[in-house]
Amino acid sequence: MSPRAPCVTRAGRFSRPGGILSAGRLCKALRPGTLLGMNTARHASERLMSWPSLAPGRAQCGAELGLRSATHDIVHFHGEHEADVHLTRAMIAKLRPALLGSSAVRLRAGSGWVTVRLDMGSDIDLLATLVSAALQASSGHPDNAPDGCTRTCLTPARP
Repeated sequence: MSPRAPCVTRAGRFSRPGGILSAGRLCKALRPGTLLGMNTARHASERLMSWPSLAPGRAQCGAELGLRSATHDIVHFHGEHEADVHLTRAMIAKLRPALLGSSAVRLRAGSGWVTVRLDMGSDIDLLATLVSAALQASSGHPDNAPDGCTRTCLTPARP
């Protein structure tokens, strides 16, 4: 652990690792993929579930949590640090230069889905922006032949 790495206490106060606070509690360091002690995928899903155009449910790929519009899967959460977003091939083509410039985004050749690595709060903001673009894309011109997200379906989704 770096002596300069920020950390947060249970009360949410920032300090340095090993620092003693007034209550005598030791400071715990933040782990990558956490936002104030919460995994970033969970934080992102809670934020997006408040959007009226998205409904939670099990994803078609088998992921425990997915969010969908009235007609399409939009985002699937895979583990604590990643989400797949269905942008559509047309939207990916439109946004390609910006997507390639982000270290948090992975593209898959020929797919309408992108993977977003959620390591910090700004990645959640990026995910929210991409979900907004995905909603716009799915309502306008959805993929003619939609593909599955970037994960192989291991367990079929329940109806």
